[in-house]
Amino acid sequence: MSSVFSKQIIEAYYLKPASWSYYAGGSTGGRQGLAEVQLYPEDFDGVLIGCPVIWQTHLEAWEIYAGKRQYPTSLDTYISAGQWSAVHEEVIRQCDSLDGVTDGIVSDPERCFFVPERILCGLSELNSTTCFSPKQLANLKSKYSSWTEVNNTLVFPGIAPGSEHTGIQYYTNAEAAGGFGLTFYQNAILNDTNFKAEDISYSHVQIAEQVDAYGAITDAFSPDLTAFQANGGKLLHYHGWQDSVVNAEISTLYYRKVLAHYAGLGESEVQSVSDFYRLFMVPGQGHCVGGDGAWVVGGAGEPLPPLQNDTAHSALLALVEWRESQRAPEVMVGVKYANETVIGDTPVDLTTTTKPSALSRLPTPTLLRSLFLTQFTSSPLLMRLSLPILGFITKTKSPLFNPDKNLLLNKLLRWTIYDHFCAGTNVPEVRKAVANVKRMGYQGVILNYAREIVLDTKKAQAGSKDGDYAPAFYQMVQEWKKGNLDTLQMMEPGDFIAVKVTGAGPIAVDAMRASGAMPEVLREALDEICDAGKQKGARVWIDAEQQALQPTLDEWTIDLMRRHNRDARPLVFNTIQAYLKGSTANTERHIALAAKEGWSLGIKLVRGAYIEHEVRSLIHDTIEDTHNCFDDIADMFISQRLPKEAEGLQFPASALFLATHNANSSNKAISAHRRRLLEGQATTTLECGQLMGLADELSCELLDNYDNCVTDSGLKRDDIPKPFKYIPWGSVAECMGYLHRRAIENKGAVERTRHEAVILKNELRRRVFG
Repeated sequence: MSSVFSKQIIEAYYLKPASWSYYAGGSTGGRQGLAEVQLYPEDFDGVLIGCPVIWQTHLEAWEIYAGKRQYPTSLDTYISAGQWSAVHEEVIRQCDSLDGVTDGIVSDPERCFFVPERILCGLSELNSTTCFSPKQLANLKSKYSSWTEVNNTLVFPGIAPGSEHTGIQYYTNAEAAGGFGLTFYQNAILNDTNFKAEDISYSHVQIAEQVDAYGAITDAFSPDLTAFQANGGKLLHYHGWQDSVVNAEISTLYYRKVLAHYAGLGESEVQSVSDFYRLFMVPGQGHCVGGDGAWVVGGAGEPLPPLQNDTAHSALLALVEWRESQRAPEVMVGVKYANETVIGDTPVDLTTTTKPSALSRLPTPTLLRSLFLTQFTSSPLLMRLSLPILGFITKTKSPLFNPDKNLLLNKLLRWTIYDHFCAGTNVPEVRKAVANVKRMGYQGVILNYAREIVLDTKKAQAGSKDGDYAPAFYQMVQEWKKGNLDTLQMMEPGDFIAVKVTGAGPIAVDAMRASGAMPEVLREALDEICDAGKQKGARVWIDAEQQALQPTLDEWTIDLMRRHNRDARPLVFNTIQAYLKGSTANTERHIALAAKEGWSLGIKLVRGAYIEHEVRSLIHDTIEDTHNCFDDIADMFISQRLPKEAEGLQFPASALFLATHNANSSNKAISAHRRRLLEGQATTTLECGQLMGLADELSCELLDNYDNCVTDSGLKRDDIPKPFKYIPWGSVAECMGYLHRRAIENKGAVERTRHEAVILKNELRRRVFG
């Protein structure tokens, strides 16, 4: 109402309406400014917001959540103020120079993949204020990790590396747990003063979003700014990267939500939004004011000596010029003062996405099919209808529903899903698919003969005890071996073959279920596959199976590595599934055995693909635990961390393949690996890959990063992590188990596929309209 009354007073006094109206506010004022833009778009011609307290219902929950494992201070997970200082110093040591300047500031935390394991205490340092116990380290990592729930639902982003000595300590080191967030939830949301900080959960956040529409007003998180844009309004938004009172990533998250919203409306993602809304992330600025960097940008509440009062140094003046003269700000200048004397300044670049789309590498037919499938899989209703059908086709013995015998069903499946995810049914088709993948820039492929058996865990009981199988079962092993040897003939040096041992049939499956020794016929077949792979210059993955089989398969694969991994470059790779609670211990066991026995270790690291078939208690309780486990295992190899049982030995020669669709994990590992190489430290051989037909945005970004690194980093080409694509092949019926699992995975990632659909739409629009 203040803007309405102000305009009335101005018109009454000056006898004419105000020519322009502007708003400037930071923190809570920043949220109020965004609420004005979203709810009352005609109030102001220009709005300047800084460090906004947006998504407040989630932020106040995060304030409580961040204090978990900190109260009471006697907990063995407690992080002291002194330890926070040590963390900040380590972050600066690891990430300060990423921008080419050593100035005590992390200029772009999104490029800083902090490895906190570097400050683990040694046995003689326990209870130190400068290092962390394993339990304290787990607590620390939770502050950087986003709070996520089922199906990777984001509740609130974690703090940015470099912001450790600012707001986060208000939440973790205050006199009592919960702070203002607890008061907010007790009084404004739950009307329950007995509510305790340790009880906070996502369910309370969901309540907050619904209470009398309070959340819609207070959060100011709607990405729909079309009315403000139509009114000619301009929105200038800044946020300091050192802010951990309101975690800085919330502003980049909101900006991306707006971009995605406009892309969904059919607008050019960057051009339309940047015409009226611009975001600047300020290095070294804390919550609105203060910080280690050149943080004064002429925002609300900031000091501004007269000599610096121009559009470069004053965000408000830049906004006025933008609205009234249509000269949009491209750069803001942050200034550092001491006693009103300028002691340094820093250009602050516009946050944008103007670089060429990584998806420009994708052939148009592939792009169109990807868009069709992501639109389909982003619909929960369509997924609920299609999954039982795919499951039925996968398991049925009826010839009518066998895609290899029903021509119409075969054509339908090939057109919709098979051709998108699989290489082909014969050698010419596979060779063509591999050539197309490598033409895009991938350094290799992982080929998989897709024949397999998926177990019903309720029927998981040992088969033949005396090993007396009919000749047909032995013939099954020979056919499976031939399929894998044929696969190797389609490969080039450096490629991988992914071997599904269950594809060998009951002889293999029964022995695994019974925890038995590897049958001789299977041993001979695998040895022949390994020898052929070595001769071809290819490498051999042993793909993961369900937990009813995996422990025995681990033993078999370790035996294969003992016999075949005698060179520094591993030939045989085992698979570790990070969604399993025992995966860290399993990895440490592999490392210790390789170190003690003197063979090279190859590991493919995945999150896991059998979640629908596994015993739930074996799987991590939260997706966050799985993410942390995956990242920690990757760091074991990258930083060459030996387990306790191998202390005093040398880390074995090793190679790690990250098979993941998670961009955060990929970027974190690649950054840490590159840093080790540039510092001349020992590390593992690292490679990355995604499934054909999935995560193309990430895959193409990895291709861009690989090309840029080859050109600019000064590193040897062979040391740089190479991007791969995983491609199964086989008849349509043989590939149905694989395709069914891909559908199950996408069922649990509806939000991710919706995001991918927006990105793909935008790329298609760019190709059509330029």
